[in-house]
Amino acid sequence: MTRKLVAIFVAVFWVALAARSHVYLNLEAANVTTLHDSSEAYLFVEVDHLGHRIRALRFPLLLLENYLGGVEDPDDHADSLDVIHVTPSRVEYHVLKIEDRGPGTRPSMYTPLEGRIYLNYNAAGGLCWWNHDHFEPPTERERQRILGDHLLQEDNDGDVNGWSKTRFGTVPFAWRTAKIDGGHEFALWLSTNANLGGSSDLSIRLIRPGRSTEVIWSRHLMWGMVTPGYYQRIFFDGR
Repeated sequence: MTRKLVAIFVAVFWVALAARSHVYLNLEAANVTTLHDSSEAYLFVEVDHLGHRIRALRFPLLLLENYLGGVEDPDDHADSLDVIHVTPSRVEYHVLKIEDRGPGTRPSMYTPLEGRIYLNYNAAGGLCWWNHDHFEPPTERERQRILGDHLLQEDNDGDVNGWSKTRFGTVPFAWRTAKIDGGHEFALWLSTNANLGGSSDLSIRLIRPGRSTEVIWSRHLMWGMVTPGYYQRIFFDGR
Protein backbone atom coordinates (compact mmCIF):
# COMPACT_ATOMS: atom_id res chain seq x y z
CA MET A 1 0.00 0.00 0.00
CA THR A 2 2.84 2.39 0.87
CA ARG A 3 4.54 1.77 -2.49
CA LYS A 4 1.26 2.41 -4.31
CA LEU A 5 0.77 5.69 -2.46
CA VAL A 6 4.34 6.75 -3.30
CA ALA A 7 3.83 5.83 -6.97
CA ILE A 8 0.55 7.78 -7.08
CA PHE A 9 2.18 10.79 -5.41
CA VAL A 10 5.10 10.75 -7.86
CA ALA A 11 2.72 10.45 -10.84
CA VAL A 12 0.56 13.32 -9.59
CA PHE A 13 3.68 15.42 -8.94
CA TRP A 14 5.03 14.91 -12.47
CA VAL A 15 1.65 15.59 -14.08
CA ALA A 16 1.34 18.82 -12.07
CA LEU A 17 4.90 19.80 -13.00
CA ALA A 18 4.28 19.06 -16.68
CA ALA A 19 1.07 21.09 -16.59
CA ARG A 20 3.02 24.16 -15.43
CA SER A 21 6.21 23.72 -17.50
CA HIS A 22 6.71 24.60 -21.15
CA VAL A 23 8.51 23.16 -24.15
CA TYR A 24 10.20 25.72 -26.40
CA LEU A 25 10.55 25.06 -30.12
CA ASN A 26 12.57 27.09 -32.62
CA LEU A 27 11.89 26.15 -36.25
CA GLU A 28 14.18 27.87 -38.76
CA ALA A 29 14.07 27.94 -42.55
CA ALA A 30 15.77 30.02 -45.23
CA ASN A 31 14.85 31.24 -48.70
CA VAL A 32 17.32 32.72 -51.17
CA THR A 33 16.37 34.95 -54.10
CA THR A 34 19.29 35.31 -56.52
CA LEU A 35 19.44 37.92 -59.28
CA HIS A 36 22.46 37.83 -61.58
CA ASP A 37 23.83 38.79 -64.96
CA SER A 38 27.27 38.13 -66.43
CA SER A 39 29.03 40.68 -64.21
CA GLU A 40 27.38 40.63 -60.77
CA ALA A 41 24.87 38.91 -58.53
CA TYR A 42 22.63 39.90 -55.66
CA LEU A 43 21.51 37.30 -53.13
CA PHE A 44 18.66 38.12 -50.76
CA VAL A 45 18.80 35.48 -48.01
CA GLU A 46 15.76 35.51 -45.74
CA VAL A 47 15.94 33.47 -42.53
CA ASP A 48 12.64 32.72 -40.75
CA HIS A 49 12.38 31.85 -37.06
CA LEU A 50 9.08 30.30 -35.96
CA GLY A 51 8.68 29.91 -32.20
CA HIS A 52 6.29 27.72 -30.22
CA ARG A 53 5.82 27.93 -26.45
CA ILE A 54 3.84 24.83 -25.55
CA ARG A 55 2.76 23.38 -22.26
CA ALA A 56 4.56 20.08 -21.78
CA LEU A 57 1.29 18.16 -21.47
CA ARG A 58 0.19 19.38 -24.92
CA PHE A 59 3.52 18.78 -26.64
CA PRO A 60 2.73 15.17 -27.73
CA LEU A 61 -0.52 16.42 -29.29
CA LEU A 62 1.42 19.01 -31.31
CA LEU A 63 3.77 16.31 -32.59
CA LEU A 64 0.80 14.14 -33.59
CA GLU A 65 -0.89 17.09 -35.29
CA ASN A 66 2.23 17.85 -37.35
CA TYR A 67 2.67 14.18 -38.22
CA LEU A 68 -0.88 14.13 -39.60
CA GLY A 69 -0.18 17.21 -41.71
CA GLY A 70 -1.68 19.87 -39.47
CA VAL A 71 -0.16 23.36 -39.21
CA GLU A 72 -0.32 25.49 -36.10
CA ASP A 73 0.41 29.22 -36.11
CA PRO A 74 3.60 30.09 -34.20
CA ASP A 75 3.50 31.96 -30.91
CA ASP A 76 6.45 34.11 -31.99
CA HIS A 77 8.00 35.06 -35.31
CA ALA A 78 11.33 36.72 -36.15
CA ASP A 79 12.96 37.21 -39.54
CA SER A 80 16.23 38.58 -40.83
CA LEU A 81 17.51 39.40 -44.31
CA ASP A 82 21.11 39.09 -45.47
CA VAL A 83 21.89 40.90 -48.71
CA ILE A 84 25.04 39.72 -50.51
CA HIS A 85 26.43 41.55 -53.53
CA VAL A 86 28.93 39.51 -55.56
CA THR A 87 31.21 40.79 -58.32
CA PRO A 88 34.30 39.12 -59.80
CA SER A 89 36.49 41.21 -57.47
CA ARG A 90 34.59 41.54 -54.19
CA VAL A 91 31.76 40.37 -51.93
CA GLU A 92 29.67 42.81 -49.87
CA TYR A 93 27.37 41.91 -46.96
CA HIS A 94 24.47 43.72 -45.32
CA VAL A 95 22.15 42.41 -42.60
CA LEU A 96 18.65 43.77 -41.97
CA LYS A 97 15.87 42.88 -39.60
CA ILE A 98 12.59 42.14 -41.36
CA GLU A 99 9.56 43.84 -39.86
CA ASP A 100 6.76 41.29 -40.16
CA ARG A 101 3.31 42.87 -40.15
CA GLY A 102 1.21 39.90 -41.16
CA PRO A 103 0.77 37.57 -44.16
CA GLY A 104 1.96 38.91 -47.49
CA THR A 105 3.96 41.80 -46.05
CA ARG A 106 7.51 40.50 -46.40
CA PRO A 107 9.91 41.39 -49.25
CA SER A 108 8.80 39.95 -52.57
CA MET A 109 8.69 40.51 -56.35
CA TYR A 110 12.39 41.34 -56.69
CA THR A 111 12.76 42.98 -60.10
CA PRO A 112 15.92 44.42 -61.75
CA LEU A 113 14.82 47.50 -63.65
CA GLU A 114 16.66 50.51 -65.05
CA GLY A 115 19.83 49.92 -63.04
CA ARG A 116 18.04 49.26 -59.75
CA ILE A 117 16.49 46.29 -57.95
CA TYR A 118 12.89 47.06 -57.05
CA LEU A 119 10.68 45.01 -54.78
CA ASN A 120 7.47 45.11 -52.80
CA TYR A 121 7.91 45.37 -49.02
CA ASN A 122 5.01 46.73 -47.01
CA ALA A 123 7.05 47.52 -43.90
CA ALA A 124 9.19 49.87 -46.05
CA GLY A 125 6.17 51.54 -47.62
CA GLY A 126 5.33 49.05 -50.36
CA LEU A 127 7.28 49.66 -53.55
CA CYS A 128 10.95 50.36 -52.81
CA TRP A 129 14.42 49.69 -54.21
CA TRP A 130 17.69 48.43 -52.81
CA ASN A 131 20.08 51.35 -52.32
CA HIS A 132 23.47 49.86 -51.35
CA ASP A 133 22.63 49.02 -47.71
CA HIS A 134 18.93 49.83 -47.20
CA PHE A 135 15.51 49.90 -48.85
CA GLU A 136 14.52 53.28 -50.20
CA PRO A 137 11.15 54.48 -51.53
CA PRO A 138 11.04 55.76 -55.12
CA THR A 139 9.69 59.15 -56.11
CA GLU A 140 5.94 59.40 -56.46
CA ARG A 141 6.29 59.64 -60.22
CA GLU A 142 8.39 56.47 -60.34
CA ARG A 143 5.91 54.71 -58.06
CA GLN A 144 2.94 55.55 -60.27
CA ARG A 145 4.76 54.49 -63.42
CA ILE A 146 6.08 51.18 -62.08
CA LEU A 147 2.87 50.15 -60.37
CA GLY A 148 0.67 51.49 -63.16
CA ASP A 149 2.56 49.55 -65.82
CA HIS A 150 2.80 46.43 -63.58
CA LEU A 151 6.58 46.30 -64.00
CA LEU A 152 7.28 44.25 -60.85
CA GLN A 153 7.76 40.55 -61.58
CA GLU A 154 6.50 37.61 -59.55
CA ASP A 155 9.12 35.53 -57.74
CA ASN A 156 9.44 32.78 -60.32
CA ASP A 157 12.63 31.41 -61.82
CA GLY A 158 13.51 32.83 -65.21
CA ASP A 159 14.80 35.85 -67.11
CA VAL A 160 13.81 39.32 -65.93
CA ASN A 161 14.93 42.35 -67.95
CA GLY A 162 18.25 40.78 -68.93
CA TRP A 163 18.91 39.26 -65.50
CA SER A 164 18.28 35.73 -64.27
CA LYS A 165 16.20 35.11 -61.18
CA THR A 166 16.51 31.91 -59.14
CA ARG A 167 14.69 30.94 -55.95
CA PHE A 168 16.20 28.42 -53.53
CA GLY A 169 14.79 27.35 -50.18
CA THR A 170 15.42 24.85 -47.42
CA VAL A 171 13.03 21.97 -46.83
CA PRO A 172 13.14 19.81 -43.66
CA PHE A 173 14.63 16.33 -44.21
CA ALA A 174 15.73 17.18 -47.77
CA TRP A 175 19.05 17.65 -49.57
CA ARG A 176 19.09 20.26 -52.34
CA THR A 177 21.65 21.96 -54.59
CA ALA A 178 21.56 24.71 -57.22
CA LYS A 179 24.24 26.28 -59.40
CA ILE A 180 24.11 29.92 -60.44
CA ASP A 181 26.26 30.46 -63.53
CA GLY A 182 27.64 34.00 -63.89
CA GLY A 183 29.42 33.27 -67.17
CA HIS A 184 33.22 33.25 -67.34
CA GLU A 185 33.70 35.46 -64.26
CA PHE A 186 32.08 33.53 -61.41
CA ALA A 187 29.57 30.89 -60.34
CA LEU A 188 27.61 30.30 -57.15
CA TRP A 189 26.86 26.92 -55.62
CA LEU A 190 23.95 26.73 -53.16
CA SER A 191 23.44 23.58 -51.12
CA THR A 192 21.45 22.38 -48.15
CA ASN A 193 21.80 19.12 -46.28
CA ALA A 194 19.29 17.73 -43.80
CA ASN A 195 20.23 16.55 -40.32
CA LEU A 196 18.40 14.23 -37.95
CA GLY A 197 15.34 15.91 -36.44
CA GLY A 198 14.77 18.26 -39.37
CA SER A 199 17.63 20.74 -38.84
CA SER A 200 19.67 21.63 -41.91
CA ASP A 201 22.82 23.41 -43.04
CA LEU A 202 22.64 25.96 -45.84
CA SER A 203 25.81 27.14 -47.55
CA ILE A 204 26.62 29.42 -50.49
CA ARG A 205 29.97 28.99 -52.24
CA LEU A 206 31.62 31.35 -54.69
CA ILE A 207 33.64 29.85 -57.53
CA ARG A 208 36.00 32.12 -59.50
CA PRO A 209 38.57 31.11 -62.14
CA GLY A 210 42.06 30.71 -60.72
CA ARG A 211 40.92 30.98 -57.09
CA SER A 212 39.95 28.54 -54.38
CA THR A 213 36.24 27.97 -53.80
CA GLU A 214 35.08 30.33 -51.05
CA VAL A 215 32.17 29.85 -48.64
CA ILE A 216 30.56 33.29 -48.60
CA TRP A 217 27.52 32.40 -46.42
CA SER A 218 26.58 29.47 -44.21
CA ARG A 219 24.04 28.83 -41.51
CA HIS A 220 22.92 25.95 -39.31
CA LEU A 221 19.13 26.12 -39.28
CA MET A 222 17.71 24.80 -36.02
CA TRP A 223 14.59 22.63 -36.05
CA GLY A 224 13.66 21.45 -32.59
CA MET A 225 13.61 22.09 -28.86
CA VAL A 226 15.74 24.86 -27.34
CA THR A 227 16.31 26.20 -23.86
CA PRO A 228 14.18 29.09 -22.53
CA GLY A 229 17.26 31.33 -22.58
CA TYR A 230 17.99 30.57 -26.25
CA TYR A 231 14.34 31.19 -27.12
CA GLN A 232 14.47 34.54 -25.31
CA ARG A 233 17.55 35.64 -27.28
CA ILE A 234 16.05 34.73 -30.64
CA PHE A 235 12.59 36.22 -30.27
CA PHE A 236 12.79 38.97 -27.68
CA ASP A 237 16.29 40.28 -26.92
CA GLY A 238 16.80 41.65 -30.43
CA ARG A 239 13.62 43.73 -30.43
